[in-house]
Amino acid sequence: SYLVEALGEEGARSVVGRAPSAVSLGMENIRGRVEFFKGFWGEEEAVRKIGSYPGVLTLDLRGNVMPKIGWLREAGYGPDDVTGRDLAASLYKRVMVRWVFWRESCSRRAASVEETLNSSSGPAGAGGGGGGG
Repeated sequence: SYLVEALGEEGARSVVGRAPSAVSLGMENIRGRVEFFKGFWGEEEAVRKIGSYPGVLTLDLRGNVMPKIGWLREAGYGPDDVTGRDLAASLYKRVMVRWVFWRESCSRRAASVEETLNSSSGPAGAGGGGGGG
């Protein structure tokens, strides 16, 4: 079958065992999705990522996957950074929320480090020996 040709025996078994609803989509739909993901991730990586999260084959490419990929690219993520699970997650309820939390948490940490560095770089921390003279 096409799944075995496209994903190898192990990948095809993973799809059938973990996402049987993908098989009901029909081979042409699956073929289109597999080819899309091969174009996005590269052939070997697509086989690996589809095998590890075969539910990605059930996602609507135009209405779901492509908008997420567009947003992730704008946020600075490349294909190597994106998993099938990322593409399956809700963009507005999960992906963006976590990204905003991560960005704000990094900003707070950076501000805390900067504050610590500034407070320790006063006269005593600047190598002046305590400002005596």
